[in-house]
Amino acid sequence: MVPMIMLSVGNACLNPSLVSILSRQAGPHEQGEVMGQNMGFGSLGRVVGPVLSSMLYPIAKGLPFWVGGSIMLGTLALVYHYLRTGYKPIIGTTDRPA
Repeated sequence: MVPMIMLSVGNACLNPSLVSILSRQAGPHEQGEVMGQNMGFGSLGRVVGPVLSSMLYPIAKGLPFWVGGSIMLGTLALVYHYLRTGYKPIIGTTDRPA
């Protein structure tokens, strides 16, 4: 029960912040496309994740968690690379990356 509460609170904090950052980073003519991609990839993850996990679980009970963790580490590396090379600060903020 506690992990479900933590997940709910985490998602409640993450989603509005993510949408706000995405909308501010996208230009006025790109916002619809960026929001659509965000929603599309979120939906894709909610469909593919359980299907992939159900195929990996019979192989080894911990394998879905290792694969999920690997995907998150890969995403972290991509975000880190983006922040180091292509980050443009939001107008009206300091020049420091978050």
